[in-house]
Amino acid sequence: TNRKWYYAQTNGNAQMLWKGNDAQALTEAFKDDARLTLEFMASNLVAKAQKIVWEQYPDHRPGHIVTAISKRCHQAVASEETVSQTMTQSVSHGIRM
Repeated sequence: TNRKWYYAQTNGNAQMLWKGNDAQALTEAFKDDARLTLEFMASNLVAKAQKIVWEQYPDHRPGHIVTAISKRCHQAVASEETVSQTMTQSVSHGIRM
């Protein structure tokens, strides 16, 4: 593809900038990266919740609680993907190169 990724890190958050001549490919790259970010955030939240639950309630075998939290996080990611697809379609029509 004609995409190039540039990463920048200063005293704040990292940013990813996309460059290319194909608006559709750039839109897809953005959507894919957003999905991966959401999946990572969901996994991170599940891991934190699992640690907290098992530390606070080790004798209650809280596996079902962690499973419920995991399902909810993954449902949120799936819902966000639906929103992202809708937004991607509207954004791709507005990109000018």
